[in-house]
Amino acid sequence: MSKLKCMNISVEKIDMLNNHLYGNAFSLAPKIQRETGKISSDTYFTQLNLAIKSSDADPFPINLAVSIRANFIFEEISDEKEINSYLRKQGVHILFPYLRTLVTSISTTAMLPPIVLPIIDAFTFFPEDQEIDKK
Repeated sequence: MSKLKCMNISVEKIDMLNNHLYGNAFSLAPKIQRETGKISSDTYFTQLNLAIKSSDADPFPINLAVSIRANFIFEEISDEKEINSYLRKQGVHILFPYLRTLVTSISTTAMLPPIVLPIIDAFTFFPEDQEIDKK
């Protein structure tokens, strides 16, 4: 069993554009992507990228892009597969509450109605994990 030595979280990107659309008949359809990887022999990362984009078919008052990243330093690494599973699942469980709070804070600070992302279960949110775990 690998042991987590330390972790840090940073915001990599915040980009917001006001589309100046008014009303309250908008539906929130955020797209969330996850990236994981190895930085050095003992340092790994999980990054969540969120995009909310207005389109002609699905208008939304703002376009928003946010990226938040956690770097994890492990000691006594015994199994890379275990680390990768940790990054894909627990890494998302750690980061997602920060992402939710950040999105709500950005929208309210911009004097817009708050955008509140739904709570997710990282163990089922990314369907590709089911295939990886079967291998």
